[in-house]
Amino acid sequence: MARLTSMQGDELVKKILQGERDFAGVRIEENYNLSECRNFQELQSYLKRMRLWQDPIIFTAGDFRFLNASRAYLPFLQAEYSDFKGANLQNANLFKANFGNANLWEVYMPGTNLRFANLAHTNLVRSNLDQANLRYANLQHANFKFSSLRGAMLENAAAFAANFEQGRLQGATFAFANLKNANFTDAQMSGINFWDASLKGAKMEGANLEAANFKSANLDGALLRKANLSKANLQYAVLRDANLSGARMPGARLLSANLENANLENVDLQGANLISANLTSANLHKACLKHAKVSNADFSHADMTNVRDIEQCINLVDANLNHTAVTPEVHEKIKNLLSQKTLFIVTD
Repeated sequence: MARLTSMQGDELVKKILQGERDFAGVRIEENYNLSECRNFQELQSYLKRMRLWQDPIIFTAGDFRFLNASRAYLPFLQAEYSDFKGANLQNANLFKANFGNANLWEVYMPGTNLRFANLAHTNLVRSNLDQANLRYANLQHANFKFSSLRGAMLENAAAFAANFEQGRLQGATFAFANLKNANFTDAQMSGINFWDASLKGAKMEGANLEAANFKSANLDGALLRKANLSKANLQYAVLRDANLSGARMPGARLLSANLENANLENVDLQGANLISANLTSANLHKACLKHAKVSNADFSHADMTNVRDIEQCINLVDANLNHTAVTPEVHEKIKNLLSQKTLFIVTD
């Protein structure tokens, strides 16, 4: 590891005002308060006049632990591999900043502008990014475990394999984001917006997704075991081969959703809207369908053995139950509601 060059914070500010840009490998004193330094406003005005997109400030591989740079104007900052542990970057302008592989553990940055920023492979464990702007940011393999992103804006973010495990993401927006193989295990995400997002192979086991918006999202192969999806909007969502066993989905909207070959074993679908949903070859063993709306739903070849309250479905007569596997008890409950054309596979 290269040796760091120690520098006082005030000296750093002075050098920037004198036109220097490259501070790679610099270590400033811990707890330096840039936002309260004597020349802060002068620095802000100066940087706003500069063409930082052509000649950015370079903090690469530096040590800026516990720095207070709240409200700082530092767009295009180059800070790969730097250590910002415990820093305060609240409401800072870090548009297109590069924090790739940096340490942002327990960083405080609510309201910060990180639009188009690079946070790939960055450590953001226990950080606070409430209301932060991360639109179009590169978050691939970033670690947000235990972090707070309540109300954060992450539309069109590239977050392949990012880790949000046990995070607090209530009301965040991930519309159109790429979240393939992302980890949201046990995260708090009520009211989150995943509209048209790619969540292929995402892990959401045990997550609280009450009233979440998954409209038109792709959740092929996603893991949602024991998740809370009550009142969630999954209209037109794709959930082929998804595992939702044990999930709570009362009142969920699954209009025209594709659940082909999905695992819905022991899922609570009370009052859910399954109108025109594709459930071919799905596993609905012991699922609860009380008051679920199933008009034009396709259950063909599904496993509906021991399904609960199927006789209380709404418009079951309009559903496709051909070649559906049912137990004799379930068959007896519904046979008088269906046309003679329906062919069951009755199992013991």
